Amino acid sequence: MKQIYRGFTLIELLIVIAIIGILSALAVPAYSGYVTRAKITTAQADLISISMRLENRYQRILSYPTTANTTTATLQAEVGGWTPASKDADFVFSNVVSTPADASTYTIKATGQSSRVKDCVITLEEDGTKAITDCAAASDGNWL
Repeated sequence: MKQIYRGFTLIELLIVIAIIGILSALAVPAYSGYVTRAKITTAQADLISISMRLENRYQRILSYPTTANTTTATLQAEVGGWTPASKDADFVFSNVVSTPADASTYTIKATGQSSRVKDCVITLEEDGTKAITDCAAASDGNWL
């Protein structure tokens, strides 16, 4: 009487493990790049939100802030009503006052803090000039 064995052979299991390993080797870097681009895009959306609030302020009192805010919290207090969508660990938001401080221009920037966006600097000026530097996901210097 012939006995029937049910299950997988060692070779079949090793083939499945190899396939899973190859797929994960391709998927993890792609996902990592996607996460980095998402963090940068969120910071860009935050900069646009700040810009809209600064333009609203300019319409009301005909001046932009004249004090430099070097932390997200101080900029948030200056702008009023803005809550960053980016995590504090990812980006720090600040504004740069023009020299001389004539309250007619501004530059707001987001500086990367976390490992994925370390030293990435995204800027937006009152005239709509956008720049991005030291971001691996945006190597051409343009916003995503």
